[in-house]
Formats: sequence, C-alpha cells, structure tokens
Amino acid sequence: MTLDPIRRISPEDAGARPPDLHPSYKSTVKRAPSLPAIIVPQTITETSGAALDWMAIVGETVDDLTAQHQGEPIGQRIIVSGRVLDDLGRPVSGALVEIWQANAAGRYIHKGDDWNAPIDPNFTGMGRVVTDADGGYSFVTIRPGAYPWPNHENAWRPAHIHFSVFGDAIATRLITQMYFPDDPLLALDPIAAAVPEAAVKRMVATFDLETTRPAWALGYRFDIVLRSVDKNIDRSQASVPPPPTALGQTPAQTIGPFFHYCLPASGAADLVGNDAIGARPDLIPEGHNFLASPLGPASELAAAAAHYIINIAGHIYDADGVPLPDAMLEIWQADEDGNYPDTWAPGHNRPFTAFGRCATDAEGAFRFRTVRPGATQFADGDLQAPHVQLSLSARGLINIQTTRVYFLGDPHNDIDPVLMRVPQERRHTLVANPKDDVWVFDIHLQGADETVFFKC
Repeated sequence: MTLDPIRRISPEDAGARPPDLHPSYKSTVKRAPSLPAIIVPQTITETSGAALDWMAIVGETVDDLTAQHQGEPIGQRIIVSGRVLDDLGRPVSGALVEIWQANAAGRYIHKGDDWNAPIDPNFTGMGRVVTDADGGYSFVTIRPGAYPWPNHENAWRPAHIHFSVFGDAIATRLITQMYFPDDPLLALDPIAAAVPEAAVKRMVATFDLETTRPAWALGYRFDIVLRSVDKNIDRSQASVPPPPTALGQTPAQTIGPFFHYCLPASGAADLVGNDAIGARPDLIPEGHNFLASPLGPASELAAAAAHYIINIAGHIYDADGVPLPDAMLEIWQADEDGNYPDTWAPGHNRPFTAFGRCATDAEGAFRFRTVRPGATQFADGDLQAPHVQLSLSARGLINIQTTRVYFLGDPHNDIDPVLMRVPQERRHTLVANPKDDVWVFDIHLQGADETVFFKC
C-alpha cells in the first residue's frame, strides 16, 4: 500500500533547554513537576498546526504599541524587529508573534502589579503580528524599565519583553523573553540564569543601527529560532535521523503573572460559539482591554454538531494543593471526525478553530467549550484515542508543560499508543471524568496525583 507523507520535527535543543526546577527561581520549587516528562513519538497532534489563520483567531495586527491611545507614552521609543527562523536557518512565515511588557517605569498595566511606580495611561504594552514571507516581524514600542520582585532580597528583574511564538507546528510553540545588551541585572537574574550559560546570549537583543530611525527611535534586533519541521516525509523514512541543525534554538522563559491583557481574549476558550470565557477582564484596567475573540456567533456549527459539544473544566494545583490563579492553558485538538486543520477542506467546520486559550480564575479554575474530538491517525492505520492536547504556562513554569486529556470509557483508550507509554498507576491523571454536563480534568503539578506531562 502507498503510505501518506508525514511531517517530522527536529529534536529539542538540549543545550538551550532550562530545567523545570531551578531553586533560585523560588516559584519553581512548588510548581515545577517533580517527575520527568514522558517521551512520546511525534504524532499528528504535535506536528499539525500550520494551516491556522491566526489573525482570525486572536484579532487584528497591533504592531505599534505607542499608537493605541490618544496621547503618546512616556519613555524611549524603540523598534524591535527580527526574523523567526527554524534551526535549519529557514524563515518561518505566517508565525504568530505576540508580545507584552512593562512601561518605561517598569510597571505593567495589570491590577496584580502593585509596585509603587507610575502607570502610563497611554501605554498598554501588548502587540501581535504575523511574520512575512521572509519570517520577518517588527514592533514599535517603549523600552521597558527594570522592576523589583519578591524572589529574594533586593531582587530586580532586568528590562525585558515577553514573546509568545507559534511556528509551523504546535510542538514548535515557544514562550521566551528578550533582554537588552549590557544590562548589569541580567547576570543576577535567576530566571535568565536557569538557561544553560552558553545559550543565554540567544535571548539578548542586539542594537541595530540599520533599523534605528534618526531622531525618532533606536533599533534592536531579536531573531527567534524554533524547532524545524520537515514536511512530506515518507513514512518509511520517518525513522531516518533529521539533518543536523544549523542554528541554536531560542531558550524558553516563564510567561510570568502579567500576561492577562495580551493573550487570553474574551471568548478564546469557546471553540464552537461565542461564550465569553477564557479571559480575566477583572485584572485589566479600564481603557486597556484590547482583547476579544473576532469570531462571531457559531449558531450554525453549534446546531449541526450539538451532540458533539462538550465542556472541559478543572482546577490547577501546586505542591501544597494551592490553586494557581495566574496560569494560562491552551488546547489543540481534532474535530469530531478526527481531522486537524491541516487536512480540512476549505471552509470545513468553521468557525471551529481546533485551538483555544483560557486563563485560570482567582480559584485556579478553567473551562473550555469545544467539540468532542474523534479518533486520529497514528501510523500505518493505527488510531489514537480521542484526546485534547493541553499546554500549561504560569509563573514558576520556565518551560511550557504539555499533557493530554482523554475521556473515561472511550474504547480506544486501551490501545492508544501514547497512553500505553504511561505507567498504569499514572494513567488516571490523563483521563477526564464526566460530571453533569462537564468533563472534569484537574491538573496537579506535584504530589501523589501529579499529572503526566509529555515531551516529543
């Protein structure tokens, strides 16, 4: 029989990956998973994703952070630009790049930031663009200030800009931070120091005279390197090692606690309709909430697939059983027929996007409204049980943690090739249980019921 081509993702750069537990970054002690991630093969769940129209999901482009209000923000205007590349040096076009940052005084527009520094009413500090054909992106913004944090005595975070990037596949997902050259605080920062020393420089921008605009703004260049995706690999060649990488991958950094005004939009956790779930508007001051799902009502889809629509909800807990009110979850899944966007026919099953985002509330709770996915292809005709990939980011998590949600009682669970790699006594941490009209899925970062996390 003729085997369909597949996609293959390069290995993660071990020389750039920070550990999950870095005790000098104190929040990792009770939040970093204590058990190693389980290595799983790359499946369509991890290698799909390139067909998404990101701006149809997250909203319009915001590339000038100094022009979102009537007045101009205070501070040194800068231009941050660069390219998103893969580790073979190829441009990644169509990549979603989102940023968020403090203002020139080092304060975030976030009700949880109570440092005694001025709020700039003309600066929100959020932006998003999609890379061009050459992998290029550019933002106009204000150079952020340093700020104190309670990690240790006299602790100050170096000036930085948070970056969130989606590349050619879900497994190339990256959250990182960009630092500035010659910052004396960088060498003292426990979060940056979690990265292997040789790779720290990959997170530091370089001054760029070419993009500096005379008498207007300084230019900084920051290239981002993701894992590469080889497309159209014959299944018979899937075990052949990929070519050696040419560029070092960009290290991960924590999302921090102040992401709410940039990433989880109202409605982003409803993949089939217009339920206003997913965001924390209570944490965003008036006049600074620019996040809303651009998707309109999905009544036609909801009516056609009503018997497939489900709710997935739960809580996230640290080592002491304390809920996380500052976590963000992202889900990625097939539709009810077991298909991902890469294989959808034009206009198929819209506006279902296969992707959703949700911030936890003050009690550490989350909820997604979506369709129950169908079984998906594994290899040579084998099937994966219906599942939802769930990725978790939070303060104290340096790396994105990825797990799966399976459904209690599904007959495919007993033969799922990924679930079978998990020790029997831990599989229950991956299985959602029905309760009323909700599939309940709690996440425990440590403890007796520590959730299984995966790496591919």
